[in-house]
Amino acid sequence: MNIRAALFLSLRNFQAGKKNSRHVSRLANAVLGIAVSLIPLIIVIVVSGGMIEGITSRYLEVASYHIRLSSFRDISEEELNSIVHLLENENDVAAVVPIRQGLGLLNTPEKRLGVSVRGLGETVYERDAGFNKHIEIVSGDFDLSDPNSMVVSKTVAESIDVSIGDTVKLVTARRFPGRPLVLKTVNFIIKGVFSTGYQELDASLVYIPFETASTLFSEMGSLYLGVKVDHPFQDLSSTIDEFREVLEGKWFFYPWYEVERSMFASLSTTRNLLIFIMAVIVCVAAVNISSSLYMLVLEKHEEIAILKGFGTGPRLISLSFLLTGFITGLAGVLFGVIFGLAIAVNINSVIRFIEWVMERVVQPITAILSHGTLIPSEFKVLNPAYYLESIPIRIRLIDICFVVVMVMVLSLVASYLPSRKAAMLKPLEVLRKHG
Repeated sequence: MNIRAALFLSLRNFQAGKKNSRHVSRLANAVLGIAVSLIPLIIVIVVSGGMIEGITSRYLEVASYHIRLSSFRDISEEELNSIVHLLENENDVAAVVPIRQGLGLLNTPEKRLGVSVRGLGETVYERDAGFNKHIEIVSGDFDLSDPNSMVVSKTVAESIDVSIGDTVKLVTARRFPGRPLVLKTVNFIIKGVFSTGYQELDASLVYIPFETASTLFSEMGSLYLGVKVDHPFQDLSSTIDEFREVLEGKWFFYPWYEVERSMFASLSTTRNLLIFIMAVIVCVAAVNISSSLYMLVLEKHEEIAILKGFGTGPRLISLSFLLTGFITGLAGVLFGVIFGLAIAVNINSVIRFIEWVMERVVQPITAILSHGTLIPSEFKVLNPAYYLESIPIRIRLIDICFVVVMVMVLSLVASYLPSRKAAMLKPLEVLRKHG
């Protein structure tokens, strides 16, 4: 089989001219259809992957840690320091952070807010690189050196209208056997305001010194150790087994993928559903190749009959139309991937531009047309309550390659029936009909 001859015949189908203008236009439309359908698919793959990675990394580094160790018994300060030292000497361990956690009511003279309180050591912000990376200081410092210092999230600071240097009251409750709840009020001074870039994490989060938190939250289960390892996305079962041997079964171990199982499953399911919908659109676009080639075969009946009359085999004819579909799909893939990646890489700028147009152009025009009954408001493409303030861009080559291979296979499948029809064409019947 002469592949060069098949390629030559295939490329002739793309040459513009008076006779070829119609089918060249159809093939161009097929290329455009695939490219246009690929652009949103590429954007969804890149953006959703970056979004999930960004949200997951924030939870891992700030909230759940890579491995969480919980103990439901009283632990002295000496024993706690000894355990931390033992774990820090283990292989693959990057950091071990003791944390006291509880709930409280944050009060100002005008407002109050329920908050999640976490007690940390004063040097955690400097020693824990992952924590430092995802905690952006908006104002002040991450200063927990004073027993009554407090660092609050930006959302909390805005909710109760506090700033650096303000004094707030934290009300906590303790339960004693046989007695009602005992409320305790402690004054704190705001030393810093931070943001993780994810509003769900920031919604009610405040930090206080670990020693102060230990006096406020001494219930069983309020203390846990957050362990950071060098390779958190690998299977952590062997690392946990090593910890069990070192600590002799006195702690309960929870890897991050168990702590955040529901959140991660929800994000992954949403991403897969979006990708599936976009992939269906690409499949529909690939059908354009089949319809374009069918029309091409009908229009080239005479040429195909003449070629067969001169001894051209059906396999060569079939291969030429398969190559035509393949080249059409390849051209669509190139344009779709290039433009899709260009938009995905600049998605944050694209979103800001859309928001600017909606706020400065669309909403004012809508308000004028409605005679002022609609008041222009802040427009957000992605609600910050559910999405990151800035989308991380993560391009995985394996995902892009999978999309390219999928589209090329679809192109060949869509080309098969038209190419088979061309191969089965009987030259005598065609020439008799057009003679």
